[in-house]
Amino acid sequence: MSEEATPLPETVSFEHPFFGTFDNTHFRLSEPPENRPVLVGDLGEQDVTLPLTGVAREFHINRNSADGIMLDVVARSLDFVSALRPGDPVPVEVLTGDASWDPGPDHAERARKQVELALVAWHAGDTPRVYGAKEIDAAYDTAEVGSKCDAAIAGLSETSDGGADAGARVERLIEEYAFIEAMRDRHTSIARVKAVLNGIHRFHAKEMSVVGELEPVLRLIGIPVKDFHELLQAVDAQLIDIEALFGDFADAETRIRDARNDLYRRMSAWDDIIEYWGGIDPRQPDMFNLVERARELYRFLAPRYMPIDEWVLIFADDDDGTELKYGGVMTW
Repeated sequence: MSEEATPLPETVSFEHPFFGTFDNTHFRLSEPPENRPVLVGDLGEQDVTLPLTGVAREFHINRNSADGIMLDVVARSLDFVSALRPGDPVPVEVLTGDASWDPGPDHAERARKQVELALVAWHAGDTPRVYGAKEIDAAYDTAEVGSKCDAAIAGLSETSDGGADAGARVERLIEEYAFIEAMRDRHTSIARVKAVLNGIHRFHAKEMSVVGELEPVLRLIGIPVKDFHELLQAVDAQLIDIEALFGDFADAETRIRDARNDLYRRMSAWDDIIEYWGGIDPRQPDMFNLVERARELYRFLAPRYMPIDEWVLIFADDDDGTELKYGGVMTW
């Protein structure tokens, strides 16, 4: 499915009458680990779930037709919204590459300081670095950035890479980096969940019912914490290399946006987990609900982060290990 040479549709709509067959028609991703875009609807008392690739194949929908393009747009949109219905607007991430959400003013301020610190360090011949939220204000004041930033931007303008519009590019970089700072805070919140779980495990190490539930969760939660950290580090590496960043600014801007969208897509599902676990005192957790909430967290983590060979074994048939017990989604 491709939208080349055709303007992207701004609203979800289809021409083929099949898409009006079911009541409550909507699109979402199937459950992890598949995460396949599917059409869901009601057919009397029966729920119908159909992969979009199967729909396109069954009804011979050409990938370059209006409906083929719409299916592709819907599939990509489901990275940014949990569900889409006919008549819903297409997310701006798909239409323009912009974000459908805004970072906070504190993220914008921190992004400005990160970028200006990097520029001043580069102009002075030093190696730029990225600062944590707790250290950036002191670093900014110590470096006397306020009195040096204009000279650094002027120096960037004089290079063949920076160009005459260096100031405008710096402002655009700050705007994009504010989203990264917001994602950095979200990563900190997810890491806080891991720290809380470790604390509960430590303080209640003699309670086997608690330890038995937490250990599988702790084995898994470190995987996304590490993955998100590495994605943020990759973006930070671009900021540290000022000359390469401004040498091909359009490419760097695209890569930062792609990282922003990837982090946002992957972190959005963590809202409820952060809200519950992030506020717990590990020394005094709600023991009445702890085991069930730990099981819920495991059910969230396992299909997303468990190595695929282990995930398949969980559902393997007890007799010969070749039959899988899960399913239930009609697949064409």
